[in-house]
Amino acid sequence: MTTTNQVPIKLPKIFRPFECLQLIRLGKDNDGGYIVNKHDVDKTDLLISFGIGNDWSFEKVFLKIITAVSFVLIKQQKFR
Repeated sequence: MTTTNQVPIKLPKIFRPFECLQLIRLGKDNDGGYIVNKHDVDKTDLLISFGIGNDWSFEKVFLKIITAVSFVLIKQQKFR
């Protein structure tokens, strides 16, 4: 059996995991919904959503929580 030398990856601090105590789910219980940090949602003033199809339940719930947020919604298009 061969072994490989694995070198630990050192990520910048911004990409390292941290403890989050206030996780909330926004949107449906499938691909249209996501688990996010409530503290981050409360601080948000701009939401950019890429690839929105028919399900934008995440954005609807987000707007109910933060009414003074700007949205940029980009709908997915099929190219032929």
